Amino acid sequence: MGHYIFETHSQDRELKRLKHIEEAFDDVSMALMKKTGIRPDDHCLEIGPGAGSLMKWMGEQVGTQGRVTGIDKNTKYIAHLNEAPYEVIEGDFSNHAPSGLFDHVHCRYVLIHNPEKKRMISKIRKALKPGAMLVLEEPDFTSAKLLNAPEDQARWRVNSAICKMFVDLGLHPGYGLTLPQKLEKEGFEVLEVCSNLHFASGMTPVAKVMGESASALRDQYIATGEVSSSDLDQYIKQTENLSVWSVYYSTISVLARNPVGPE
Repeated sequence: MGHYIFETHSQDRELKRLKHIEEAFDDVSMALMKKTGIRPDDHCLEIGPGAGSLMKWMGEQVGTQGRVTGIDKNTKYIAHLNEAPYEVIEGDFSNHAPSGLFDHVHCRYVLIHNPEKKRMISKIRKALKPGAMLVLEEPDFTSAKLLNAPEDQARWRVNSAICKMFVDLGLHPGYGLTLPQKLEKEGFEVLEVCSNLHFASGMTPVAKVMGESASALRDQYIATGEVSSSDLDQYIKQTENLSVWSVYYSTISVLARNPVGPE
């Protein structure tokens, strides 16, 4: 997978950030997973479970006769999911093949950090049964750079720094925009594409995610040359201000099916 940008974030602060992500985005993720037809006895794979809320929810859907496998480089936050139907694997999905085939796979905010995205999508397809379902969700950080007013220079520069940080790492800050095409090229049947623009005030879950991310990645943002420490202080302060509204970024979610039979 390469170097994960939040790898050096303190465990407590990273858990806090992951909990904010769950609060902000789980409703959409669960709604899409319901459309996959998840039911008792199914086998599910969660790639990058984070703090584990979706993995736990999938377990409630499949019951003890089903199976929910979660694979993550850091399993500290999901270690408590240690009884049926849960299976926790510590490692990088890029270098690990879970046993068996799955009825459903979910993956959120993982591919954008992976320089070998094409190989990873191919590997996901091989992990799915014929006719099985996939939900992939990835961000587009370029939307914040384009849609926020340039008059707010601190926010403008932070958005520029976020995009440049990904580019400097050889990654695509707008990767979510490419998801439908990437999945089709790998042979998936794209059933639905949902694009959510995260326009929110301070103190909302998505604002808290971005404020915590800015605190964790302060040095990386400054290293891009696009932003100053005072810009970051102002940006973080705005994420805590109910009267300040901002386009933080957008998420593209894709519901797809692994075809049955020859393509």
